[in-house]
Amino acid sequence: MNPEPGTLNPKAERDTPMTATYVRVILLQVAILVVLWIFGRLFS
Repeated sequence: MNPEPGTLNPKAERDTPMTATYVRVILLQVAILVVLWIFGRLFS
């Protein structure tokens, strides 16, 4: 069983601070893309 969803490494048992940083960066990028998509829909 994979304790860390989204990872291919079955032995990823520890949640390093780097992993949390990557997750935050990805969520930030998704938020930016959503905002840009909304602006595109509003002004097109």
